[in-house]
Amino acid sequence: MEPAGGRRAVRQVHQGGRGRGRHPPRRRLHQRARPHRRARRAGRRRRAGRHPVPGRYRLDQGGVPRGASDRRRAAARPARGQPRRGGRDAAGGGGRAAERRDRFPGRLPDGLHRGDRRLGVRRGERARRRPVGARLTVRARLIRPPALRTGDAERASSWLELLFDLVFVIAVTQVGLALHGNLSAPGFVRLAVLFVPIWWAWVGYTNYADRFDSDDVVFRLLVLAAMLGMSVVAVAIPDTFHHRSQVFAVAYAAVRALLIVLYLRARRHVPAARPLCDATISVFVVGTALWLGSLAVPEPWRFLVWAAALLIEGATPWLARRAMAAVPYHASHLPERYGLFTLIVLGESLAAVVFGVRGGDWRAGSMTTAVLGFGCAAALWWLYFDGVDRAAVGRGLLARNTFIYGHLIVALGLTLFGVGIKEAILASDGGDLPAGGWWALCAGPAMMLVALALVRQAARQPGAGRAPLVESAAAVLLLAVGAIGGHLSPELLTGTVTALLVATVATNLLTAQAEAA
Repeated sequence: MEPAGGRRAVRQVHQGGRGRGRHPPRRRLHQRARPHRRARRAGRRRRAGRHPVPGRYRLDQGGVPRGASDRRRAAARPARGQPRRGGRDAAGGGGRAAERRDRFPGRLPDGLHRGDRRLGVRRGERARRRPVGARLTVRARLIRPPALRTGDAERASSWLELLFDLVFVIAVTQVGLALHGNLSAPGFVRLAVLFVPIWWAWVGYTNYADRFDSDDVVFRLLVLAAMLGMSVVAVAIPDTFHHRSQVFAVAYAAVRALLIVLYLRARRHVPAARPLCDATISVFVVGTALWLGSLAVPEPWRFLVWAAALLIEGATPWLARRAMAAVPYHASHLPERYGLFTLIVLGESLAAVVFGVRGGDWRAGSMTTAVLGFGCAAALWWLYFDGVDRAAVGRGLLARNTFIYGHLIVALGLTLFGVGIKEAILASDGGDLPAGGWWALCAGPAMMLVALALVRQAARQPGAGRAPLVESAAAVLLLAVGAIGGHLSPELLTGTVTALLVATVATNLLTAQAEAA
């Protein structure tokens, strides 16, 4: 006799109410094996001292997962007089929930990331700051993403930055040697055309390293490649205005392209600095395109394209002023870097004194001029390192930008002084000092004094007092001496410049002492 509903109902009973066929549907292989996989994983993690999922197993009053064996429960039983684990009377309180959080935390401690498990850090370990000599994986040692470093308390120039400066020493020396052979108005214009790109290349990498220096393999390789590009720029300087300017343009564009790559890397890893990176990358892309586009322009007009590119790149501190306010410079590292570069350029002036003496006949005139030239260099060192306020980079937009642009004038003035003192030493043995020589000897220190006065005034340096006024007056007197330099002997001209600089140093010291009293 058929059941109610007929044969269709019988088929539904055998099929379990769904599907077709005579037998109930079987579970798939991976569905049947899943509980066994979970059990094996849980066993391996339990033996390794880690729990697979926090809170998966509940703990009893003894701190042992429920369902554990009697032997394990007896081993976990506290001694007489000791508080039970996981109970309300345990040290720290919190009951079983606190015990479960202590044994199997749901997240890693503060300061550690998911990838730190590969570094030997397991769940449940206390978070502590990783020491300098901690074990790291090969990738962590070689590749570290950029991070904002303007908040570091103690920071000094790295060895890579010092090596980077040495390449620019070669470039500055090449610029000075190029001016020696052409001490005329076009020669000074060529000096500016060659010196300003070198300066801005150094400023670009210095400002980037001040904020995002990661000192990993990627950063080092990119900076070393930029150093190689600057070496090519230095080699191309003597022939730049002799139908070889395309080498200078291509090498400089390569240096800029590497800096763009660094900023793209910082933009990816430092979200807070993305507005600054976007503005800087946009300006540098336009400047690099102009440098490469100048190759299609004939050489007399090519330098105008270079000037346009330099104006665009030089406007970066003003175009990105809002983004720079959100990502400030380091208060001590950046002034130190600019001071080191100034010291390097000043060292070129001392080298010019040595080379001038070596090229002479060791007579009384050349030796006297050399000694006076050394006194000039010492006075310029005194004025700079006692006069520039290191905290100017943190006192607003005007003070920061005046500090940056002012150092361009300082470096250019010191380069001119080095050329002028060498020409004066060579002319002390009876030769004639050309007009470009005495103007370089007088205008170079004057430019530096004007730049120092502007930096002091813009920063509103405490205790500066009348120093900007004194330095401005000394610059005017130096220009007046340069106007009559053709009527003075090289020894007298160098002595007059030295006397004015020493008098400026003495006046600043006396004024500062009087105001302090």
